Amino acid sequence: MSQKRTFLNTTVGKKVLMSVTGLMLFGFLTSHLVGNFLLLDAIGGRDAFNDYAHWLITHPAIIPMEIGLFAVFVIHIVTAVKVSLASKAARPESYAVRNTLGKSTFFSRSMLQSGSIIFVFLVVHLYTFKFGTEHKVSQIKDNVSKTTELAVVEGEIKVDTTTIDTAVIESKRDLYQTVVENFAKKWYSLLYIFAMIVMGFHLAHGFQSSFQTLGLNHPKYNCCVKGISNFLAICFALGYSVFPIYFGFINPIGG
Repeated sequence: MSQKRTFLNTTVGKKVLMSVTGLMLFGFLTSHLVGNFLLLDAIGGRDAFNDYAHWLITHPAIIPMEIGLFAVFVIHIVTAVKVSLASKAARPESYAVRNTLGKSTFFSRSMLQSGSIIFVFLVVHLYTFKFGTEHKVSQIKDNVSKTTELAVVEGEIKVDTTTIDTAVIESKRDLYQTVVENFAKKWYSLLYIFAMIVMGFHLAHGFQSSFQTLGLNHPKYNCCVKGISNFLAICFALGYSVFPIYFGFINPIGG
């Protein structure tokens, strides 16, 4: 245990921890993006997205998952700050790292700044959607019940079965309405798109750095890793930008 703590206190250990938590966050971003595509009518629409959101928030594992995700975010952010401060405090070490990993770029030098922008966006995002305006929508759950009546007719017991169709009304949060209302605000959609562009740049370098830190780098494959990292970053930036573009500019009233 002490060796583990010692390793995590080193610069390399912190970078490994930051890489692992970063890849875990990448997994969250992937699942979150897939779920968000249900917002589009061609894929899901209002009912499908609200059903998905309701399933998420009522799942028994949602609280442990949220606590775990929050812990991963905190660890990633705190570790990133520590690595950045250590790098600035030890110029020779920083210089050696740059020689090992390649030429420094604007995006590699501004990871802390881009990460800070993303953090501020996440706070706004949570406030806007998770804790924002709660609209309610009612849906009918079909439930057919049969009632059986016994009657005595001329000394004989006869069974009269009457079928009654009943409907159970279920009320749930209309998160779809909250989403389209916020994206209908042009300034918010533009802010969202800007944050996604910043996230794309952050991911582009983050992917490469994670592979290198975990020892998955080789001069023969570094170019391929860089290409894949940039491709994934573009996919995520464009994928998340689809929603503010669609609901903010193409279909601002949400259909």
